[in-house]
Amino acid sequence: MFFDICVIARKEWKEYLTGQGLKGGALNIVVLVVVFGIFLPAQFGPTFMKSPINLLFWAWVPAFLVIAAVADSFAGEKERRTLETLLASRLSDRAILIGKLAGIISYGWGLTVVCLLLGLISTNVIYARGRLLLPPLDMSLAILTLSFLVAHLTAEIGAVLSVKATSMRQVYQTMSLTWMALIFGVSYGAKAILGFLDKETAAAIVNWFVTMGAAENRLSLVGGVSLVLAGAGLLLFQLAENRLKWIRCVPAS
Repeated sequence: MFFDICVIARKEWKEYLTGQGLKGGALNIVVLVVVFGIFLPAQFGPTFMKSPINLLFWAWVPAFLVIAAVADSFAGEKERRTLETLLASRLSDRAILIGKLAGIISYGWGLTVVCLLLGLISTNVIYARGRLLLPPLDMSLAILTLSFLVAHLTAEIGAVLSVKATSMRQVYQTMSLTWMALIFGVSYGAKAILGFLDKETAAAIVNWFVTMGAAENRLSLVGGVSLVLAGAGLLLFQLAENRLKWIRCVPAS
């Protein structure tokens, strides 16, 4: 089964490097790496390394990268009429699903790690001035863990939608709009709630979030979030596998 998973994952990566449309190809990967790995870190500066917002930013990047890849995973196969051929092969449903998810997650999280390293290099080149600028160790571990789990969860959600959807554009638009609604909803919702509260209560809530972003509380917070994301990912994997089995049982129209 491991060999079958590697075959599917390799197929996905080949399409990332040579594909068109949502997958973009090698040029698209280079542009993404330059923007997230060089341009934005250089704009943020060294103080961004220690900010709790840094953790949220690097949790968002893999989700952004995964959405386009996962939208093409099964819905794209349907559009190209290759899904039936793939399901008719000797590969099991689980091997196909894990292989595709492995390719998608390694794409989203792998590029995120590359961007992190390039961001560290570009920040030191521009701002170091003879000293080495490094983020706190706990912040680095938290970023790597959370970005992986966000990539995993986004891939699982996309797989569930992509297996059922009729077009990859539908999956891409649904996931993009959902993430935008979530980000802006949380931002403006929090701002609106704080606006209704008295100054002392609002200040206490803000201080609590700042305290949770402190070094001594960061790992425990990320640990709790990681458990939730991992559990949700396992449930979504089972749902995606069940839908894939259903497709295999339904005769092609």
